[in-house]
Amino acid sequence: MTSGPARLLIGLLGGGLLILAFPPWHAWWLAPVGVAGLIFGVRQRRLLGAVGVGWCAGLVFFAGHLPWMRVIGPDAWLLLAGLLGITWALVAVLIWCVRDLPGWPVWSAAAVIALEIARSVWPWGGFPWGSLAFSQADAPTLGWAWLLGSSGLGLAIALTGALLAWSAERPTVPRRWLTAATGIIVLTAGGAGLAVASAVLNPSVGQFATVIVQGNVPRPGLEFIGGPRQILGNHVDLTVELAAQIAGGGQPPVDVVIWPENSVDVDPFGDQRVIADVQRAADAIDRPVLIGSPLVNPDDPRTLLNASLLWSPASAAAPGPAAAGQWYVKRRLVPFGEYIPHREALASLFERFKRIPRDFIVGSTPGIIEVPRVGAPPVVLGVVICFEVAYDDLVRDTVAAGGQVLVVQTNNATFSLAGQTGQQLAMGRVRAAEFGRWVLLAATSGVSAVIDSRGQVVEQSVEMTPDVLMATVPLHTALSPAVRFGAAMEWLIVGAALAAAVAAVIRRSGGRAPRRSRATAPAVR
Repeated sequence: MTSGPARLLIGLLGGGLLILAFPPWHAWWLAPVGVAGLIFGVRQRRLLGAVGVGWCAGLVFFAGHLPWMRVIGPDAWLLLAGLLGITWALVAVLIWCVRDLPGWPVWSAAAVIALEIARSVWPWGGFPWGSLAFSQADAPTLGWAWLLGSSGLGLAIALTGALLAWSAERPTVPRRWLTAATGIIVLTAGGAGLAVASAVLNPSVGQFATVIVQGNVPRPGLEFIGGPRQILGNHVDLTVELAAQIAGGGQPPVDVVIWPENSVDVDPFGDQRVIADVQRAADAIDRPVLIGSPLVNPDDPRTLLNASLLWSPASAAAPGPAAAGQWYVKRRLVPFGEYIPHREALASLFERFKRIPRDFIVGSTPGIIEVPRVGAPPVVLGVVICFEVAYDDLVRDTVAAGGQVLVVQTNNATFSLAGQTGQQLAMGRVRAAEFGRWVLLAATSGVSAVIDSRGQVVEQSVEMTPDVLMATVPLHTALSPAVRFGAAMEWLIVGAALAAAVAAVIRRSGGRAPRRSRATAPAVR
């Protein structure tokens, strides 16, 4: 049996290889290899050794996957990586428990994804960054997301890795390598076939013309916002310029203009100059503008809302900001970014938390916004804000509620040029393929993108550069199997992992008594 130190090195190598599977490296084929290294590393005699391998491998992976957190501070980066590494230590416990069960590769793969699902929920709303599915945006396996959801796609990748680990434990047994190779071929071919099926079973029901405006910010980093209304001014100027081009016949007309999160950097309901600026942009292009803005909570002025709302031009029946029902409040907030858990205790210890004087509060309904059109049915936008795109349940229920196209409004300016934006783009691509919807990713400073319903990037911007992306976007209403059964798939994976662990504990405890009785029995001569 491979020694403990050797398994530790293999586990660390697995965590390192998994980093390369994600953007900016895009070596998606290394995802199952990385999982194989983790599983092989924790399959050892001692539970404590397995836990150590899991945590160390997790620390390596998350530190390498989240280097953009260093913008907040090296301490925040390493603390987050260390805390997320604990989830890999828990994965190691489950893998260690099921290591002697028949079919252990299946149960080990389920353990990996079960802990991903748990990490997406807890603590403080969870943190899904680094989920295996998000490494597959460029892979032929992406089609599995349409059938099984992103958790099911992750399970397929984890199972492939588990089969590789199973083969590596007995490298001289050709049958094991043949089984693993067959699994990889089935995974790849099945994903490609499902991608074709998803296109056939998801016909377009119309189209609409849109433009994403990326106004840019003064600088990247924590002080991205610049002076009051500066970011707003950038978006207004680009929109007015585009309106002039449309009026002169240089560009085709559009149905809706999409601005990013925080494109309006001051609460428009509390500043008449902001209202006038946004109205000027909407009137110039004579179309509704979907803006992103912080709002003072009308029910409690001590708190804020991170909102997306439709702003109508003067030609509309009700110009200005749309009434409630045509706006969306972010439902999954960033802990320590948009609110401070345990504020009283932590704000006194960490000076940087004082930069967030008021907490945002969560919304309660999916982001469904109807955009009226002249002579055509309204377009139903399914809106999520910033890192909400990483949460399976939020995007799934937005599509289930009627979203015909997904809009991701985001502000990545704090992490511009640090690698975070490419990872979020990959998430948008996975969501497009998973739910059969075009995705419009609007970012203040980039990357903004237009993504088709199979997860392919049609057009994208460059970071820290003002830009406009114009596109004619097909609309879809068919619900993919991932919408219908994605939540059930998650419960099935978690249930299988826990049931296997319980069965393994019962099996192991039940097997001790016979061994002890044989050891104390008189020897037969």
